[in-house]
Amino acid sequence: MTQANRAVISPLNVMGIDEWKSRLRHSKADLPLTDRLLSANALADKLGVSRSTIYRWLNDGTLPEPKRKGRTVRWSENEIDKWWDNAPKDGA
Repeated sequence: MTQANRAVISPLNVMGIDEWKSRLRHSKADLPLTDRLLSANALADKLGVSRSTIYRWLNDGTLPEPKRKGRTVRWSENEIDKWWDNAPKDGA
């Protein structure tokens, strides 16, 4: 590196650990809330039905398809809320 090049390079602006923690803390607050994934038990509690009803509705095609990872089955709470709002109600 020549003497002329050294004069052009500016020193790096290194952030202190406290400033980094502060920025990290504030950036997390700006993130949107994420969608919860509900187990069959949590979904049954939310809808006020039994766990076997959840699986019966799943097999009948009544419930939206869950997300699967291996043997784990979870339903998106946002999708369930949309499904519930659009589901036909008795007496209506």
